[in-house]
Amino acid sequence: MHQALYRKYRPQTFDDVIGQQAVTQTLKNQVKSGSFVHAYLFTGTRGTGKTTCARLLAKAVNCLDMKEGNPCNECDICRGLSDGSVTDITEIDAATNTGVESVRQLLESGEFVPVCARYKVYVIDEVHMLSDSAYNALLKTIEEPPAYVIFILATTEVNKVPATILSRCQRFDFRRVSAAEIAQRIKQILAAEQKAMDEESIELVAELADGSVRDALSILEKVIDFDNIQAVRDVLGVIGKEAVYNLVESAADADIGKIYTGIADLYSNSKDMSVLCTELLSCFRSLLIIQNVKEYERILDVGQQDGQRLKNLAEKYSQDRVLYAMQQLQNTIQFLSRSSDKRADVELCLLKIAVPAVSGDYDALAARMDALEQKWDSGAVNLPSETIRSASHAEPVESPIQQRKTNSSDKQTVVRVAAPSQPETSAEVKKVQVPTAAELFGNDAFAGAPSVPASDAEEVAAKESHTMSEVGAPAAQPGQSGYHEFLSWSDVCALVCEKDMFLGMSLKNSCAAVYRNTELVVLCSDPYLAAEVCVPGTSDLIRDALEKMRKTGYTVQVKPGRKSDYIGSSDTYDHIEDNPMFDFE
Repeated sequence: MHQALYRKYRPQTFDDVIGQQAVTQTLKNQVKSGSFVHAYLFTGTRGTGKTTCARLLAKAVNCLDMKEGNPCNECDICRGLSDGSVTDITEIDAATNTGVESVRQLLESGEFVPVCARYKVYVIDEVHMLSDSAYNALLKTIEEPPAYVIFILATTEVNKVPATILSRCQRFDFRRVSAAEIAQRIKQILAAEQKAMDEESIELVAELADGSVRDALSILEKVIDFDNIQAVRDVLGVIGKEAVYNLVESAADADIGKIYTGIADLYSNSKDMSVLCTELLSCFRSLLIIQNVKEYERILDVGQQDGQRLKNLAEKYSQDRVLYAMQQLQNTIQFLSRSSDKRADVELCLLKIAVPAVSGDYDALAARMDALEQKWDSGAVNLPSETIRSASHAEPVESPIQQRKTNSSDKQTVVRVAAPSQPETSAEVKKVQVPTAAELFGNDAFAGAPSVPASDAEEVAAKESHTMSEVGAPAAQPGQSGYHEFLSWSDVCALVCEKDMFLGMSLKNSCAAVYRNTELVVLCSDPYLAAEVCVPGTSDLIRDALEKMRKTGYTVQVKPGRKSDYIGSSDTYDHIEDNPMFDFE
């Protein structure tokens, strides 16, 4: 009968164990000096050699012809332990023998001296699966066992082992085996099996093993008869690196067509969408490491060609956008197990990564803001010099506040604007141009965000500038033009939240309201948020909220800007509801 590779090529000496040099050398030294202890605890991930080292240690302490701490595998004891004829070594699986009765039977057998060997060795695998009562039964014996008894406990979840057990054992931690060490082991086995396999296929198998030598040999057994990388990929169902890189690059360029085409090609070739998401997540992890670690080659363990490709991709993404992409992929992976259309879910995930504007959460907003900052810093946005001067150097017209009254009953504020102490010496009217978010950051900076039609944009731009005059006009009185019965802006935003939570909170926390008669202007001083709220439809939601408050006949405009651009103008907007969280001056 065919024997599995991981069983056929199980290490027979400590020197054959790969990736655990510190552990194996310590055990060899203890065996040679006779200073081994009565209880050991081996912990580490699957397939790293815990059970193998436990069996080797059991052999070594009983070997009749020990060689530098290694079992000889030739004496009667070694051969008997290998074929099972010597019963002084007992190995149990705690995953199937979790109860206290199994532990009691084991302890009762320990009361008898060894039959052939010098020591009775009990190997308890997956010891974390034992019940509390089983631990209690084991506790006293493992603390003070007979002189001829040795316990070796092995586990993948050491955090589940009681501290009372841990304190009575000598602990050894088994690390993940590197891909390079696994690849070298695969080459040795291929040579022994007289099989040929290209280097790229060997590296792929070693990478998929995820630090487990046993998993590597199990994967190798499936593809050992294939000698080219494409055949290996087809058998294992993995996605080629080039396809993953292309999708990541298409997302960076916001090329939706290439994203859909790439996923369609993979889907037609029966590629697993869950595997695709996992490999995309691994790729973005590599980008994050490259962005933060100078010697990233030591961590990623990739070739020169792949390293350069990943480096180029890392330059196309900001760190915040990489984190946003990883979060989206993690959410998608968790959801795919119960999804009815995995391809559509993966397409949507990549669409959110490519165009964060399609997602309404705060992580997406942060990703968009970061993209804008990146474009601004790189000089990708070209601004007219006049716009820059008006935005950064033009001083706002001062409007000293003479009197501010607060009505505590309705929590509303009235502001009267007085004439400045030093009026303008020139009769020429000053004009302040307020740049919109699109003018400030470029139209392409909000790619994917809801856009304003050209006709509406021109109308809005025509209304953004106001001529500064009549600065000293007294505040309007009831019955006069300019008087307004104040509204509660917080109540308006609360009604908007009922239909659009994100919009309502944005209006409440980041916008101010300026009134004149039945005209309401909502000002957003944040250029990033302006792209979210200054869109068609927002004014309709505000108007609907006003109607619910029995305030009809209002005209509503939502604009980027500050209240100083409106207060004191020729079209006197002398009624303001301030936002205490932000300075809109």
